[in-house]
Amino acid sequence: MFIKYIKNTSWLLLPFILMVNSAFAQFFNDGNTITLSNGAILYLRNMDLINVDSGIYNNGTIVVEGSCRIGNNTSSKLVTSNSDSLIVFNDFLDSSVAGQPSGVLVLKGAAQSIYSSSNILSTLSLQGLGNKTLKSNANIKTNLNLQKGHVSPSSFVFGLDSTATISPSNLTVNSFVVGTLFRKRKLGAEDSLLFPIGSSVADYRPA
Repeated sequence: MFIKYIKNTSWLLLPFILMVNSAFAQFFNDGNTITLSNGAILYLRNMDLINVDSGIYNNGTIVVEGSCRIGNNTSSKLVTSNSDSLIVFNDFLDSSVAGQPSGVLVLKGAAQSIYSSSNILSTLSLQGLGNKTLKSNANIKTNLNLQKGHVSPSSFVFGLDSTATISPSNLTVNSFVVGTLFRKRKLGAEDSLLFPIGSSVADYRPA
């Protein structure tokens, strides 16, 4: 774990490290407030980030090589501000009330699952090859960046806010959505309600 600079607003930072067959450990936060400021980098190498009942405020970059799990307790939140990033290599499971209404969530692994109880994500960037499978409805408020990823909505609704955009940053990469990607209608103007990006393997089309 590499920390360029970290400021902790509570009196003590208590990561609980649990080794499992020398594989993934856990960064376990169950009560303290943790703040990354001034562009700090928190790198959790071969670790899961589990936030049970506390606040993590990210004004920098958090890189999680494992999974990221956020509990559904009242004070449980992981807040990423502005263009700051939360980069996750395994599953992202957010059961909090706050969700991720700002910042950039980057899914950078191979096969990953994404769950958000609030159905709100600000900017979602898919950088890792492989399918990203929705485990709940998801609504993108700002930008869906299909850089390298493949999205499988399955039976859940995968939607864009009326002002959100799709931006494949590399047109040579075969990124696609299997299923239907919905878009909210803009107020006062007609707007396409869905993007026909394919509904089966035979209908794969670059997004």
